[in-house]
Amino acid sequence: ELEAHAAADRIRQMMAEGKVWDRDTGEFRPVRYGDVVILLRSLTGWGDVYARVLNAAGIPAHTESRTGYFTTIEIQTLLNLLRIVDNPRQDIPLAAVLKSMIGGFTDVELAKIKSAYPDVKFHEACRKYAEEEQKSECKIDLQIQNKLCNFYTNLRTYRQRAEFLPIHELIEELLKTTGYGDYLAAEPAGAQREANVRMLIERAIAFEKTSYRGLFHFVSYIRNLKKN
Repeated sequence: ELEAHAAADRIRQMMAEGKVWDRDTGEFRPVRYGDVVILLRSLTGWGDVYARVLNAAGIPAHTESRTGYFTTIEIQTLLNLLRIVDNPRQDIPLAAVLKSMIGGFTDVELAKIKSAYPDVKFHEACRKYAEEEQKSECKIDLQIQNKLCNFYTNLRTYRQRAEFLPIHELIEELLKTTGYGDYLAAEPAGAQREANVRMLIERAIAFEKTSYRGLFHFVSYIRNLKKN
């Protein structure tokens, strides 16, 4: 990751100051992102890291990878959201969604929630924090509590919708109601991110043609696709 950050710094420097010879015009012109390629001795284990770091730095990047699709932040975020829509009592998916644009929580806010209830699991701490009365001895940050209450209100709605919506329609609704779809479109490499999400929706349509049903089985289905 440090090497990828160094590459991102170098690319930003070249974009600001660099010139390249354009064979079509016969003169120098400013560097474009499409002029840059990063050569690695092996893509395995590294290509996805570089692409993730560069995209996070606002630099559009693409790597040929068989597993990179499943590890992109947009796919991981949506899968984690589906996991907690199916079962909110999962610490890691819940923390991931809260930390994402969908939840909008910072590391400090998540730490405050857990430190308020150090003896229980994270999902229990979140529930307690959202329901805690201000009269209690526990120090509650009203802003954090309001954000949690809004999050759980939305989550209840998603869970109700999941009972009768096909999974591909549920994903489309989640993208719209959370604003996550518009957020991805505005991100660096937005077209690629939207294409990744569209592929997930197509996977959901394919899953619905099988004999299995439900979010739990869909997430397992995606996990098996990644494994195979």
